[in-house]
Amino acid sequence: MHEHDSEPHVDQGYEKDDLYRPKSAFIFSFGILAGTALFIVLMIGVNRFVLNRRPTLESTPWTQTKFDPTGQAVVEAAPTENFKKHFEQEQEMLTTYGWVDKEKGVVRIPIQKAMEIAAQRGLPLSKPAAEPQPSTDTPKQEGNG
Repeated sequence: MHEHDSEPHVDQGYEKDDLYRPKSAFIFSFGILAGTALFIVLMIGVNRFVLNRRPTLESTPWTQTKFDPTGQAVVEAAPTENFKKHFEQEQEMLTTYGWVDKEKGVVRIPIQKAMEIAAQRGLPLSKPAAEPQPSTDTPKQEGNG
């Protein structure tokens, strides 16, 4: 006997079982394509939903964009000057006395004075939480005896 006869014959090459199952390959390919199509449809739907919910410039209260009569946004001629003016107005509000609501008697005081008053009087404290009551149950100790 030859040495090669005692060893089982091993085919070199590729797996041939899958070649005889084209139905499985077709089902797998169809599943991948259907899943991809479903994903694309879902993403288009999510995109449309998000875009419809996005606030417009007119609906945001913090925007101060000015529009000309044709509806085009007006570019500021001197944004640095406008910022400086806005900063000065805010500094004036933080450093001077003034009325917030004259009818209700609400006033504005300088922030430095407010900090001094808070340091003198202290900050208001909330009610202290009730202290937990000690447990009346005594823990049982397990012993080796």
